[in-house]
Amino acid sequence: DTRNDWAHFDADGLDEDGILQFLTVDTTVMHDHNKINYNEKYRYTNVECIVHGQRDGYKYIQIAHRAEAQEYVDFITETIKERKKLIGQNVSGFGEKEKELFEALDDILSRWRKAAEKDENRYYQHDELVFVDRIKEYKENYFAWIRDFSLPTSNSLSERALRIAKSKTKISGQFFSEETSGFYADILSYVETCHRNGISEYDALKRLYEGNPYSIQEIIPEE
Repeated sequence: DTRNDWAHFDADGLDEDGILQFLTVDTTVMHDHNKINYNEKYRYTNVECIVHGQRDGYKYIQIAHRAEAQEYVDFITETIKERKKLIGQNVSGFGEKEKELFEALDDILSRWRKAAEKDENRYYQHDELVFVDRIKEYKENYFAWIRDFSLPTSNSLSERALRIAKSKTKISGQFFSEETSGFYADILSYVETCHRNGISEYDALKRLYEGNPYSIQEIIPEE
């Protein structure tokens, strides 16, 4: 969302953007644990960015020197590496090993929680337990990429696409108004969607200037 701090980031704000409530059950949305995205009124499937989940694991390696946190981080790294290797061999899944991977993950998280419970350091214990419980509760969302090789492991591509908007706010400080920030978001979304689907930014903007922007059917033709 390219709007300023006074924008709404609750369910009403999301509905105002006019995106999530129109997504279908066939759509998968990846995010950084935005719990509002799990609202029952939305029909799409939620998946979590594992890069952010792994980054949080590094924190407890550093501040708690937690061996289980290191195991968790290594598990993610090695599993992604193995997945890439299989994809390179045109293999579409882990097969029978999928069950073993989730059993190994469950074991790591179980031992990690027990270790954190015993460590009564008031500076990080609570946050550490909350984090481990979150990974356990949303395990299927964080690790959906193990079951489905068509899913990405992170939302880095989307974040790179939005970086231009963040850079604008750093340089300009703010948008002139909520209305103009909405114009900016609309144009950026349109151009980026075209670009990601093989349409040049020049052609996209030319059509927009002529009052005949590409339709979603033109950008993403139905098969």
